[in-house]
Amino acid sequence: MTPLKIALFGTSADPPTQGHQAILAGLAQRYDHVAVWASDNPFKQHGASLEQRTAMLELAVQTVEQSLGRGQTTSLNVMGNAMGNAMGNAMGNIIGNAMGNPQRTLAVHPELSNPRSLITLQSAQQQWPHAHFTLVIGADLVSQVPRWYAAGSLLAQVDVLVVPRPGYQLEASAVNWLRDRTRVTIAAFQGPNISSTDYRQRHQRQQQSPVVSPAVHAYIQRENLYPCPDALLETTR
Repeated sequence: MTPLKIALFGTSADPPTQGHQAILAGLAQRYDHVAVWASDNPFKQHGASLEQRTAMLELAVQTVEQSLGRGQTTSLNVMGNAMGNAMGNAMGNIIGNAMGNPQRTLAVHPELSNPRSLITLQSAQQQWPHAHFTLVIGADLVSQVPRWYAAGSLLAQVDVLVVPRPGYQLEASAVNWLRDRTRVTIAAFQGPNISSTDYRQRHQRQQQSPVVSPAVHAYIQRENLYPCPDALLETTR
């Protein structure tokens, strides 16, 4: 049986933008399953908690699924996953995969979230023991990979898909470093020229922003995330 091709995509999702959604849509059309999660990046300072970023990412994923004409997780998914977990053996995994995972190409997997990508991969290997994994990273992260925990061990077990990002030039030396250790593909698609940082810095909270989906925007408003400096000033007077 041909192994599942699974894309592993961790992102800060602080907040998840239309750019993230464009990348997820591109991945969903190229892989059997796309496992995405909100992560704590040790090189970044986050504006929302991991739990909040996971909730926003789930909303973004639902928007992508709707745009692709796919439904949400069905009772068949739930029953299949439950059977797979309950049986806890090879047959249980087969039944769980057949009844559950294939019904949803794109899904948030909070259990994969770990600051160390190697630990994430090991968790994914336990969940899908016979899958072929591709680690998805943005062009802005390529130069950081050599500093990741046990990068050599990680790259020996996965392919890498680099997603171009507007404003970031891929350095040939950094890409070649990766290619010396694993198979690297540069994605033929990229997200629009928007970013989570742009959203936070512009403080587009008072009206619907084109940077994030309406569902994510509503969540940000409800949770009062990323308050603008003027609002913070008013509360301290």
